[in-house]
Amino acid sequence: MILPIILGSALILLGVAYPLLALVRVNRLLNDKAHRPSSRQLATHLLLTAALPVSAILGGVGLLMPRLWQNAVFSGLVVAVTVIAVGCVILLSVRRPG
Repeated sequence: MILPIILGSALILLGVAYPLLALVRVNRLLNDKAHRPSSRQLATHLLLTAALPVSAILGGVGLLMPRLWQNAVFSGLVVAVTVIAVGCVILLSVRRPG
């Protein structure tokens, strides 16, 4: 019973903290004159910066309030945003400059 509360709270904290850390990372990428990201990579980073926090916060709220999963709109939104975030992570790992 306590594990969903801990996981839900951790996901919410991740969702709040991740955009700040991600924007610092994007700033470093843009300031690196030798290895500037392409427009597609930058757009993928920014999409991940938006999708991952929404996914984490909604997932955390869903763990704290399990009745929300019965709502088709809520569960569909969580699944859609999570798929977008995972897709961004996969794209960024596949297209990592070597």
